Amino acid sequence: MPRVLAFVVTSHGYGHASRQMEVIRTLLDRLPDARALVLSSVPESVYRDYLGPAGCLPRVSVVPYRPDVGLVQQDGLASDDPATLHALAAAWADPRRAEEALAETLGAHRPAVVIGDVPPVAFGAAARLGVPSVAVGNFDWAWVYRFYGAEDPAFLPWADLCARWQAQATVAVHLSPGPPLTSFPRVVEGGLLARRLFVEPRGIRERLGVPEGHRAVLASFGGCGLRDAARQIPEVPGVTWVLAEPMPDLGRPDTRFAKGVAYLGVLAACDAVLTKPGYGMIGDAARQRTRMLYVDRGLVPEYPWLVRWMEASMPAAVVRAADLGSERGADAVGAALGGLFAQAERWPEEAEAATRVAEVVEGLIS
Repeated sequence: MPRVLAFVVTSHGYGHASRQMEVIRTLLDRLPDARALVLSSVPESVYRDYLGPAGCLPRVSVVPYRPDVGLVQQDGLASDDPATLHALAAAWADPRRAEEALAETLGAHRPAVVIGDVPPVAFGAAARLGVPSVAVGNFDWAWVYRFYGAEDPAFLPWADLCARWQAQATVAVHLSPGPPLTSFPRVVEGGLLARRLFVEPRGIRERLGVPEGHRAVLASFGGCGLRDAARQIPEVPGVTWVLAEPMPDLGRPDTRFAKGVAYLGVLAACDAVLTKPGYGMIGDAARQRTRMLYVDRGLVPEYPWLVRWMEASMPAAVVRAADLGSERGADAVGAALGGLFAQAERWPEEAEAATRVAEVVEGLIS
């Protein structure tokens, strides 16, 4: 019987899911007798988009499941603190019951190990089942809720609960860039985690109809999208905007909608990406050598670590969120893109964190 590697992915956006796809692929390549079970709120189609071309999809089962709350988002740029507190109370008012429910779902599949990115309840559930667990993250939710608790003490009990669950993990792999992990009994460094490309990007621009001589810029804001995208994404001379789900098809002469094309291939085919600075996007863009025009995100605790790394490791430029959709939006975006394309190329060394995670997992189940 194949060994089951259970992945439990936080419900906060798509970035955690995208980076765990590379861990799934790496582990299944190294362990031919294993299969992956993925508990996630991210649509199965997102996993299929990457794991299909990677060749391991037949050995992966995706089960819809919301293991945690993360932060409730208004869209890809703004979170909603009151809604987050309400959702935490609804999900974890009875922590034991939440832990038992996840343990019951996992236990039906008899996992050899639980890999969590990084819903704290996953580590409590794994301990309840008596199986080892590996946390993988560039931050942890106990740290995030404690950060917000400095302004609103209502977050502090949830930080304490997350810390108690995180203390039950067997080991944590810290991804860079990001702040130190907290509450885990053992932490090892993993480096950068990003996906490899398994589709051919050549021909994608022609397929999308990007005019000769135009810069193709992907507008991507994770699983939450961007409110009022038609207003916030301006017309810029010489730029063709490329959008893909969950962003809407704007249908403008200067936009193209990538449907039926692997997302990572679209990213690799574009000259730049307009996005929020999230870990999954940063890693994927750096690995595919796609320049990054990022929008400032306000009070996001890991933001300084991500920005410092981007500006040191890859061509990156910022445009203010307040300028998007304003009268000067087109000028601001155009100027930022001009500065971005004027930067010399600089890219990080090969991302090896997936291999490091695989080695940690193998050490626990061998």
